[in-house]
Amino acid sequence: TGQAAPSERATRMARSAEASEFKAEDLLKPVDINDPEVIGRSSAFFFAHLGYLIIPVLKGVTLAVIFAGAAYYAGSGRLTKAVSKDNEETATKVEEISVAAGQNSAKLWNFVIEKVSSA
Repeated sequence: TGQAAPSERATRMARSAEASEFKAEDLLKPVDINDPEVIGRSSAFFFAHLGYLIIPVLKGVTLAVIFAGAAYYAGSGRLTKAVSKDNEETATKVEEISVAAGQNSAKLWNFVIEKVSSA
């Protein structure tokens, strides 16, 4: 039928895993709270949870994805570059909120990593 035997698939998966650069230990390192990429990801994580768990109307995966995308875009500093001059002030405020949430989320991550590493 064209499908590989289970042992062949397992061998291919093992080779693929060996070639991978991913290491779980890399997740347990502190992050730079001033890096725009880290701020964008941290903000997206925070606002995704806000959209999924806290907002009572329209909550769910859709709102979480919308919030996460908007927060990532704003937190990484790309929002003000993409809006017109008329909306620049509002976009700046949204970016400030998103950056603050992202930095605090990254600080929380670093705190947890510090506690886990010292345990």
